[in-house]
Amino acid sequence: MDKLKIAPDDRIDIRMFLEKDSILEKVILELEANGLVITDIQEGPDVIIRGNSAINDLYKIEAVAEVDRIEHDHPL
Repeated sequence: MDKLKIAPDDRIDIRMFLEKDSILEKVILELEANGLVITDIQEGPDVIIRGNSAINDLYKIEAVAEVDRIEHDHPL
């Protein structure tokens, strides 16, 4: 049995950075519809959204146009 095997419904903590001039309310609705559970939003020059998601939903979150980049510390 491979101890590093990841179940697709395991949840991981992620941090994402939005593109400049993104409409936050629209992005939040789209991210939540794609499976993200938002735990924190930091607004400033850069908007950072923290939350968690099932691994199998990660590709849907990455596909949101306003997401610039995603960081996580899970070995995918």
